[in-house]
Amino acid sequence: MSTLDKLAIRGIRSFDDKSISIIQFLTPVTVIVGHNGSGKTTIIECLKYATTGDQPPGTRGGAFIHDPKMANEKEVKAQVKLRFRAADGRRILVTRNLSVTMKKTAGTTMKTLESILAVDHEGGDNSGKVCHLDVETPSPSLMHM
Repeated sequence: MSTLDKLAIRGIRSFDDKSISIIQFLTPVTVIVGHNGSGKTTIIECLKYATTGDQPPGTRGGAFIHDPKMANEKEVKAQVKLRFRAADGRRILVTRNLSVTMKKTAGTTMKTLESILAVDHEGGDNSGKVCHLDVETPSPSLMHM
């Protein structure tokens, strides 16, 4: 069975683009609680985005990323990192980087900067295998998380 370890979020929706928020998953269960608007749904959406690359419905064009107007910036960079243990025991780190840029005219432009899958080999080799995530990741129906 696969198990989640940590999720790091920066620059996604209400999560600030200047600091990283880290959620540590504990066994046997981690409960996510908070007031309305505190980011509970965003955490779940970040888990789905990390594992499948799918952004929430209706968020194309940058709505998934922290609003540059709120950050008082022309560009906001965002990152979602998920560290988990695969069913075979290997530690895997998924990193997805995005940016949203304010257009000179109205609107924004969203770009996926990179998606990386790093596999930690047995024996503590931290270099691991790094590859293009969307090519190497099995379809969501094959992942048992």
